[in-house]
Amino acid sequence: MLSALLLLLSAARAFQQPAHQHDAVHFVLVNEAQGPVFLWWIHPQTGELVLQTSSAIRHSQTQKINSYASHAFAVTKVYDQSYDEQTSFVVPSVDVQIYVRQDPDTKRIRVHVQNPAVRLWNLVLEAVGSCAERSPGLIGLQQPSLLEECPDAIPLINSPFLEIKELSRIRERQTLLLRNYTCADNELETTLPIHSTFWNGLPYNMVFKAHGVEIGVVENFVSDQECEALISRAEPLLSRASVIGEGGKSVISNARKASAAMVSPDRKDPNDVLVGLQDRAIAFVNTRTGYNLSWPGQEGFSTIKYLPGDEYT
Repeated sequence: MLSALLLLLSAARAFQQPAHQHDAVHFVLVNEAQGPVFLWWIHPQTGELVLQTSSAIRHSQTQKINSYASHAFAVTKVYDQSYDEQTSFVVPSVDVQIYVRQDPDTKRIRVHVQNPAVRLWNLVLEAVGSCAERSPGLIGLQQPSLLEECPDAIPLINSPFLEIKELSRIRERQTLLLRNYTCADNELETTLPIHSTFWNGLPYNMVFKAHGVEIGVVENFVSDQECEALISRAEPLLSRASVIGEGGKSVISNARKASAAMVSPDRKDPNDVLVGLQDRAIAFVNTRTGYNLSWPGQEGFSTIKYLPGDEYT
């Protein structure tokens, strides 16, 4: 946590560093005003306003803009190209968030440039500020300006955060031990269902449901014949399983040790048992979600093979 706070201070100070004209950065415009607004780029030589979005940015909407440090922008109400220093801004050399807010009395809009690191730092101060009276180690915490200007003040809040970090490490070790134990104990009882019913004559036990997410087990959903067909069709297609890396590309990682293959039913073969399995899966999903899915456009079966020592961490 201490290192995180140091990074927050470093990022906050970077916000004050002089900008270089060709530094590529981006900013996110957040419209908190009551009405829609337009975002304009201000031409550095002519002062001409160049509209940056194809439509107005409405209340509560956000807009990400790729730009360069030192470029100037203005925010105006719809169809109004007048602006002043309170509704214009210059892009700094770090990524920032631009908040468009409206004065409740004058109804005039204002632009606020905020470094996310400074915002997070203020939230940290606010969150732990109530502990100052109870913890002598937090002396000076109620003085954000002191902490932002003097890194030497950070050790004053070192001890509580070190304790939190150690508790986090203990919790991670306990989680790892518990996961390894539950995977190794074949006699361990599974999670008790919170609701049991039947679907097409098959027992269905729901073990979790919250925020629109449902996890359950359908007993005997796949027949032995269907299992054998999946295994035999997948075996010659298996290759090292991958994970999603930077840019959304599939990459090989030591965090996932297994083999994987996609198996698709052959709809042209009237004897393919996997056709019935896919239809059954789609029907079950439609029943539990209220969707109206059909097999065109659906993916095949993702099959994973784990050998001794394989795991997905």
